[in-house]
Amino acid sequence: MTLPRIYFDAMAIGPLHIRWYGLAFVVTYAALYHGLRRSRVLTSRQSEDFLLVASLGMIIGSRLFFVLASYLDGTGRDYLVHPGTILMLWQGGLSFHGGLLGGTLAALWWCRRSHVSFVRVADQTALVLPLGGMLVRLANFAAGDLPGKVTTSRLFVQYPTDPLPRFPSTLFEAAGYALLGLILWLVSKKTLRPGSRSFIFLLGALALRFGIDFFRQPALLLIGLTPAQWISLVALLIFLLLWTATRLRQKRAK
Repeated sequence: MTLPRIYFDAMAIGPLHIRWYGLAFVVTYAALYHGLRRSRVLTSRQSEDFLLVASLGMIIGSRLFFVLASYLDGTGRDYLVHPGTILMLWQGGLSFHGGLLGGTLAALWWCRRSHVSFVRVADQTALVLPLGGMLVRLANFAAGDLPGKVTTSRLFVQYPTDPLPRFPSTLFEAAGYALLGLILWLVSKKTLRPGSRSFIFLLGALALRFGIDFFRQPALLLIGLTPAQWISLVALLIFLLLWTATRLRQKRAK
């Protein structure tokens, strides 16, 4: 498939340009707010405060993690020379792992400060986050970001600025998030232990992030894997160990 052009804007009204990225975030936040209110996990005011704090944590974490990773691989040395560019989010550069960590820590801090169950909030949030991941990756595809590896497969895309056939890795990832969202929706119909839905989301999102690098533009390799894959693998092992330890503790307490 050959794209006729790159689509940054979802629509434009005079000087007002509505980006696909912005639209993806607005839809995701609206769905999160609706879900938290409908499930009565949080009040309207609490939902607004929570989303503000968690969003700030996600943005700060994802940006700082991206800047650090760019500096370590040698592509972001200009951040030290011109530190003001760190704040230029409109130029791109956000990290999945940093956003996940920053958003989680901010959410945990807010829940403890507000005397709200973090596990209940996390379980409800996990139902909507796959939608956000899917929409953001579709926005990446429309904007020509995160190109895939060059391929001879029939599953390819050609961007106007790049004549080489590449894997549509962002579409693969969007499909993965859609599948993860379907799985979470199906399991939400059953009675599960508190924390199960958020755990399923974390495992699924990290596994997806690990696998998608096999189709992305080649990056720095460390013993056959990219840094993002190593981080995903370590995080997966940590979450599995924590989950196993929690289950064993619960069985002993019975």
